[in-house]
Amino acid sequence: GPDALTPHPSLAEAPYEYESSVAKLQNISIAAASSQLFEASWTGRLPTVSIQSTLSRTGQGTLRGIITNQLQVSLRDCVLMHAGWLYDIGTLHPGDTFDPEAGRGPRSLAAFLTKKRAVKDRNVSARWKSDDRNISRILEVAGMHHATGGPEYTGLQSGRLEHIDMTHLLVLDRIILIGKGPSATEWLPQKKGESELKYFKDAGDTTLWRIVLELRN
Repeated sequence: GPDALTPHPSLAEAPYEYESSVAKLQNISIAAASSQLFEASWTGRLPTVSIQSTLSRTGQGTLRGIITNQLQVSLRDCVLMHAGWLYDIGTLHPGDTFDPEAGRGPRSLAAFLTKKRAVKDRNVSARWKSDDRNISRILEVAGMHHATGGPEYTGLQSGRLEHIDMTHLLVLDRIILIGKGPSATEWLPQKKGESELKYFKDAGDTTLWRIVLELRN
């Protein structure tokens, strides 16, 4: 369960509860020093295609075509990933399109993930911080762990987060669109004894949208 290494009998005193429907769980106790993964997994079907794509591959291995955001929400800090390349998009508002050939072109995906930069006469990757609490950075690396170099870069195994690693899709005819958008699951952590309106400062700040697109022949 979502507990720390040292047993906390008090966490098992009361079970978690459903609210008025099974769509919401409440009163789940988690130890303050816990490093266990606590996640929600659900599936659904959208009424329309979320991202319209005409992307195909050129003879040089780069992308051509356009994508169109058909969602009713905006996605921020968007990037496209394919093979070993990354395309910077920025914000995609509803109805916006992106043409990978109209921008500055692709850059190295590995260099982006490891934050590689030029230092004097060579390129140096930013060292991975195992105590980093930046959720966006953790999701960025865990979501493409093998593309970063895996344990050689982070010094860690994927562990329980291996199922979110999409690196294997990069060698297939797939393109991954990543951006930040509205939350699909609302997390409302609170300290024991606090009112329901006083939540942790960073609760629900980061929601990463990852949409897999098929490459046209």
